[in-house]
Amino acid sequence: SYKDREVDEKTLLSLVENMKHYPSASNARPLEITIVRSKEQVQKLNDQTAQQLIKAIGFITSPIIMPILQLLAPKLNLPRLNAYKKQFIARQSPGSSQVCHHAPSVLIFHAPVTKYGMADADANIWASYTSIYANTLGLGSCFNGFIVTAMKRSKAMRSKFSIPARHQVYASLLIWSPQSEVYQ
Repeated sequence: SYKDREVDEKTLLSLVENMKHYPSASNARPLEITIVRSKEQVQKLNDQTAQQLIKAIGFITSPIIMPILQLLAPKLNLPRLNAYKKQFIARQSPGSSQVCHHAPSVLIFHAPVTKYGMADADANIWASYTSIYANTLGLGSCFNGFIVTAMKRSKAMRSKFSIPARHQVYASLLIWSPQSEVYQ
């Protein structure tokens, strides 16, 4: 669980600054980092991600698509996915934070889309190293694939969070100050 306080800007910028030392899959280093740090912006990111998730699961579990998927992918546990959707929707209320869990900061790793680029690999390398470095600063972190998936599906959502038009999101990390001490 988190302390109810923001991670200060200097610390977040230190996380980003340290990325220049990280390895790269192609040495091209095309990644850019967007920091989402106000409670309002993180809540907006949470809510829009939740809506994208509900929309995607709703499509898959629709009465028309579900029988087709059951024929094409019989091992896909669609009843379980449908139950998950219902639980997720039931818990979704104003101010709930099922995606971001009220984390005070989110780092979004993005880069221009290229045919042969390795931005996806770079983003995951950099996010992993950032997670480790954050721990040395006494911070907690958590990868969040829901944000990545939602941003990949929604150009409007990328735009609302100032992700350039020709960029794709490849990784995201929730960053917070933990309630208990992080052992180093």
